Amino acid sequence: MKSFKLEKWLTRTKKYRTPDGTVYIRVLENSDGQPIRIFVEAGKNGEVSYAASSALAAIVGTGLRSGIAVRELWWDLVGVTQNGVNNLIHDASSVPDALGRFLRTHYDPNWDEPNTGPDPVQRTQPGPGS
Repeated sequence: MKSFKLEKWLTRTKKYRTPDGTVYIRVLENSDGQPIRIFVEAGKNGEVSYAASSALAAIVGTGLRSGIAVRELWWDLVGVTQNGVNNLIHDASSVPDALGRFLRTHYDPNWDEPNTGPDPVQRTQPGPGS
């Protein structure tokens, strides 16, 4: 019979108000405090927003487990917004923005230091015939 070592799993949970409604972000951490699994719940089961937020969480979680730095992930997520969003009444401007803010706050303690983020990536549209 195979025996398994039980590890202590910790979770962090935060609720954000977004234009799409309330978003719950829950992160499962290993005993070293490193995120290993992310759950994002937005909308109701079966809705597009629920499926999209679950897919986003799965991709970000896979990135973290694959060694991508937290800063690389939150840097791309924070600031993703929708047109006509009033940030005065919301904690985040979208589901990706909420996830980015969560990662930045909990897993990147030096995020507010100037010039410590990744180099900005030039995003250009391919030209005709490309």
